[in-house]
Amino acid sequence: IPGYIERHAVRPGISSFAQTKVGYGEGIEATRTKDKADLQYIKNWTLTFEAWIVWCTLQTVIKRGGA
Repeated sequence: IPGYIERHAVRPGISSFAQTKVGYGEGIEATRTKDKADLQYIKNWTLTFEAWIVWCTLQTVIKRGGA
C-alpha cells in the first residue's frame, strides 16, 4: 500500500484521525483508507486539528461507541 511506511513516522497515540474518520476497518480497502487519512493528518497537522480529534474521541468514549 503506497505511503504505508510513512504513517509510522508519527508516534502512536490514544486515537487518530483515521480512527475518528474510518473507525475499525478490516481488509485491504479499509487499510488503504486509513493510510490516506493518516497521511492527511501528517501533512496537515495543527493544534486545532488535534483538538478536533480529541473531541471526537471523547464523544465516542462518552457515548460508548466504537468496538
